[in-house]
Amino acid sequence: MLEQNQGLEYDELMNRIIPIASGKGGVGKSTITANLGILLASTGRTVVVVDLDLGASNLHTLFGISNTHEGISRLFKKASPPLEDLLVSTSFPRLYVLPGDNLIPGTANIPYFVKKRIITNLERLPSDFVLVDLGSGTHTASLDFFLMSHLGLIVTAPETTAILNAYSFIKNAAFRMIQLLFPSKHPARKIIHEFGEQHLEGAHTHLGILINNLVATDPQAGQKALQAIRLFQPGIIINMVRQQEELVLGTNLNAIIQKHLNIQPSFLGILPWEDWVRYSVNNRLPLAQVRPQSPWVLALSQIARGIYNLGESSKIDLAWDYQDLPEAEQQAKDLGLW
Repeated sequence: MLEQNQGLEYDELMNRIIPIASGKGGVGKSTITANLGILLASTGRTVVVVDLDLGASNLHTLFGISNTHEGISRLFKKASPPLEDLLVSTSFPRLYVLPGDNLIPGTANIPYFVKKRIITNLERLPSDFVLVDLGSGTHTASLDFFLMSHLGLIVTAPETTAILNAYSFIKNAAFRMIQLLFPSKHPARKIIHEFGEQHLEGAHTHLGILINNLVATDPQAGQKALQAIRLFQPGIIINMVRQQEELVLGTNLNAIIQKHLNIQPSFLGILPWEDWVRYSVNNRLPLAQVRPQSPWVLALSQIARGIYNLGESSKIDLAWDYQDLPEAEQQAKDLGLW
C-alpha cells in the first residue's frame, strides 16, 4: 500500500501521469524511467513507476527486485484486484513499482477495453507522479497508452535511425489521437482512414492536410482536431550524447516535426554518454544511487525539476469505442483473457 507523504493531504496529490516512450529499443528509456522515479521521489512526492512494456518487461530488475510479484496482467482478468494492491515497495522512500510480466502471450496487442481498464486504474492511483514505461515502437498499445496524458516523453539517441523512429512515433501518435477524437461511426473517421492509407507509409505526413480536409467536410470536426494538435506537445529527451556536434540531429528532428506535423515539441534536455550506465544495469543498482553526482544524473535532475514544475496533466476526450464489443470480446477470448 502507498504511504502518505508527510504534510501532504490525500486530496493534494498531483496525480500526474507521464508516459515514457521511444521509437526504438536501446536508447535508455527504462533506465531513464527508473532514475527519474528516484529523483522525483527524493523531493518528497509519492511516485509509482509502471512497466507497460508488455511482453518484454524488465523495469523491476533496474531496482534489484526479483520477478516474483503479480504484475499488470492481473487487470486482464474479470475479477482483478485494485491496482494499488499490486504495487511493490522499493528501497527508496515513497517510490513504488508496478511490475510487468510476460505471462500472457500477445499482450502487446491487447483489446481496447483492457487498455481502458488499465488507464482508469492508473488515473485512480493515490500518487503524485505515475511514470509509465512503454514498449518501444509504434504498435497500437504503446500509442494508446502514450495518449493517456499530455505529459508524454519521447526518449531518443543521437543516431539517424533513433531520430527517424522518434519522428515516426510522434507522427503515428498524433494520427492515432486524431482518429480517436471521433467515435467509430462518425463521418470524420472515413476521411481520417483514407488519409492514413495514402500518407502514413511515406517518409513524411503533413497533418495540416488532414485537418484541412476535415474542416472542408465538417468544420466542427476540423476545429476539434486542430485544437487537439495544438495541445499535443510531447517532451523529447536525447540520451547518450557524446559530443556537441551530435545535437544537430535533435535540431533536425524539431524542424521535421514542426514542418510536417504542425506540432511544437518540448525539448526537455540532453543526457551525456555515461560509461557507468552498463555497470548500473548489470548490477541492478540505479545510477542515481551509485553515482548521484555523475554528469548523467545531474542532467536528469534538471529534467526532473522541469517535470516537477509542470502543470496538471490534461486529457483529450478520446472515443475509446473504436472496436465493436463483439469483436473485442472475441479478441479477448483468443488471447485467453477470459
